[in-house]
Amino acid sequence: MLKRILTGLALCTLLIPVAFIGGWAYVAVAMIVSYLAGYEVLKVMSTQDPALKKLKYVVPLWNVYTLLFAFIAPEWVIASIALAILALMGVTMVINNMNLKTTLSVIFSYLYTGVLWMLVVMLRAPKTTYTTLFDLSHGFYLFAFVVLVVCFTDMGAYVIGILFGKRKLCPTISPKKTVGGAIGGAIVGTLVGVGFYLLISELVLHAPLINAVAEKRILNLIVVIIISLVVSICGQIGDLVASKIKRTYDVKDFSNLLPGHGGILDRFDSLIFAGAVFASIIAILA
Repeated sequence: MLKRILTGLALCTLLIPVAFIGGWAYVAVAMIVSYLAGYEVLKVMSTQDPALKKLKYVVPLWNVYTLLFAFIAPEWVIASIALAILALMGVTMVINNMNLKTTLSVIFSYLYTGVLWMLVVMLRAPKTTYTTLFDLSHGFYLFAFVVLVVCFTDMGAYVIGILFGKRKLCPTISPKKTVGGAIGGAIVGTLVGVGFYLLISELVLHAPLINAVAEKRILNLIVVIIISLVVSICGQIGDLVASKIKRTYDVKDFSNLLPGHGGILDRFDSLIFAGAVFASIIAILA
């Protein structure tokens, strides 16, 4: 139990300071994470598709390209993603012995570890088109919000699941997860999200992060509660998605890059999913 808690706290202490520093240090770390996550997915998939062994080092470079494009020219990011998908389709389909399954695996890897991760890190980007609902001059706090909700959801689900969880949540995907743990994690994550919002908006910024309802504190709070709950639940779904991939390819971890903790994707799976959903909510409501 202590190891799981320390792992969650380590993720917070790694990402939040880097996001606080911002600039190219933040971009560089985001690119490294994206590349390694893409490599790990393709490495796992290559156990059943030998053709991917030739591509696992090259395809993740498109993740780096997409992130770089997003930071330099975010207004053209959709075009850059379309170009990347077309290029990946073209390359994989013309190489000998590569079938449609290989092409789809490559595109899945790019969308999962490249595009979704891009949405997460763009919360802290210096340039963005998301300006109406959320005050992104405080992008660091939005990024920290997602990281904290995800980390504490994971820790809460683990601890509460051990103490009170009896009914299995998805036994065929992740036998250790329980319904009680999932509910407990969602509650903890939501409380942390709301607490962080109140702390930052009232004590640090002296202004709400949500501009659209700036004059309505109760409405602000309701919005934050709903968003925190959604982010918490999506983080758990992201964990299950990663578990499904590992179970499909019969591996315990995506890699052993982090001794005792698995690979990069083992630590970032929940954040990728939850952060992408959070960024999408901002885009939709803006």
